[in-house]
Amino acid sequence: MNFKLLIALMISTCVYSQSEFINNRNQGQINFCDQCGNYDNESSDTYSDILSIELKGYKGSPIFNDLDENAKQKLLEEHTYSEYDKNGNVLEFKDYEYLVGSNTFKFEYNENGKVKSLINNQGSTEHKETFSYKDNLITNYVFKYDGVEVDRIIKFKINDQNLVINRKEFFGNGNLYKDDNYKFDLKGNEIFSDSYGVKTTTTYKYDSAGRILRKKSVNNYKKGFQTDFRYNETGNLIERKITNVNGKLFSKTTYEYKSDLMIKSVELNYSGGKVYSSEIKEYDFNNNENWIKEVTFRNDILTSIREREISYRNE
Repeated sequence: MNFKLLIALMISTCVYSQSEFINNRNQGQINFCDQCGNYDNESSDTYSDILSIELKGYKGSPIFNDLDENAKQKLLEEHTYSEYDKNGNVLEFKDYEYLVGSNTFKFEYNENGKVKSLINNQGSTEHKETFSYKDNLITNYVFKYDGVEVDRIIKFKINDQNLVINRKEFFGNGNLYKDDNYKFDLKGNEIFSDSYGVKTTTTYKYDSAGRILRKKSVNNYKKGFQTDFRYNETGNLIERKITNVNGKLFSKTTYEYKSDLMIKSVELNYSGGKVYSSEIKEYDFNNNENWIKEVTFRNDILTSIREREISYRNE
């Protein structure tokens, strides 16, 4: 995982510190996807042309499109705002929480574009973190709410691919709390992890174009999953199927495209060989090929509508 992306990962749910999200290796970037549903996790260049993104998520309603803004407010259950600099770095992220107020994250960067501090304001409380860099070591200090006493220290060791290969977390008194290790292949895909004593080995099968055809992860308790991928003639992912180590089908997701933009995904979840639930997501895009509306149906019932207003740097 590219360390620069960890900023986006941290604010994707706005609950934990950045260091905790560094260890969560399956999140997507903050409320943004390239070909929708398939999140663009490669670099902050994705955001270099974007000034801000405001996202509003509503409970599903069959009359949603007929409602005025005041009526829509009654259905509002998610409201976030993110702002970016010209390098695509997150400057500020706000999560507007009902009855609580805004939960705000502000970032500062050094001359090399690396984050050096993070301040999280939630109501009247303030939480601060700092980051320092030396060779292949990144040190993250997490302060208590007084902003003076250190609560935790997290040290990340990165490889030449800028991927975290070791994460050590200490209490403020220096006692070791966690020590996690990761290994990657030459393509940057994780092939081994050791976290909380659970050792997971992952193997990959690629096609001639370098796309993943199969990903299989098994831990030291003989538990795990296998994911198989299928692509269309233009290289877009059209199916993802997940089974357990014994071949039992858990879920299958299919994707539909229009001009290489993913406009629809259908996820079917299985139990005992039969479908027990489904989730359908449909997307609308703007002229910049960024999604501006996501509609979700669960078991054929409209459950959520998410809309994004995106401001661009050159507009």
